[in-house]
Formats: sequence, C-alpha cells, structure tokens
Amino acid sequence: MRTHTITIAILCGLLLLPSPASAEKLSLAPINLLERAKGKNVFKIEDGEVNVGDLFIKRVEIGKNTAIITYLNKNTTNKKPDYEFHIYNAYGIEIGRFDDKWLLDTIAPDDLRKENKSFYSASLPETLKYSDIALPADWESAIYIIIEGNEK
Repeated sequence: MRTHTITIAILCGLLLLPSPASAEKLSLAPINLLERAKGKNVFKIEDGEVNVGDLFIKRVEIGKNTAIITYLNKNTTNKKPDYEFHIYNAYGIEIGRFDDKWLLDTIAPDDLRKENKSFYSASLPETLKYSDIALPADWESAIYIIIEGNEK
C-alpha cells in the first residue's frame, strides 16, 4: 500500500512539471575566469588587446575572427613561438582558438615581430538551438585569453 502511495505522489509531481515546450531557457551568469583558471596564463582583454609584457610576447590584439600577436624577444638567444591561444567570453565559454607554432624561423634578441592569425569562432547559436540555454546578446565578446606554451 505504501509503495502505491509513493508511486501516485511521484506521478502527480511529474504532471505538475512544466512541459519542455513551455519551459523557460536557462540564462548564463558571468564568471571571473582569472579566479576560475588559477595556475594558467589568463589575461583580461581590455579594448581588444592584452599587454602581456613577458620575455617574449609583448601584446595580443583580438578582433572578430583575427588576432595580431606582437613578439619582442627579450631573451639573449634566438627564439621561436610555440603557443596556443584560447579566447573566452564573460561566461567562461571558449569562443575561439588559434595557435602560433614556428618550425624553422626564429626571432633574434631585441627583434620585434608581428604575426597575423585568423581563427574560427564557435557557432553557439547553432549548437544550442535545441537546448534549454539562452545565449546573452554579448556572448561573442572576447573578455579573457589563456595563453599556453612557451618560446623555444
């Protein structure tokens, strides 16, 4: 008898749940990737650029599907980049990725070099069109960049 009471209670509860067609979409909340990705080379993009200022990468400028990386070799020997760049929006979703890995060419000490890169942006509206997730209007805005790798 108790099993039937529990079953009836569960079924009544299921009937009260909203149908998928009438359910509201989940909204995303901004995060602080600087705190969430501690231990990584995370930078906040301001006015479309990041001033890295380390011994090799001076600056990264981010456009819609393009990036310009400025290298300034402050080392005492020739170096070449071996990096991956991951671009995130305010909600912690990776919206772009590109790499810069040189095989033969190097940058001499005190030389400045700019590299133009293009990258493919995520197609989130298409990916999420049947989901219960609502994309905010600013989902394509690049807010953070994580730089992985080093110079060799």
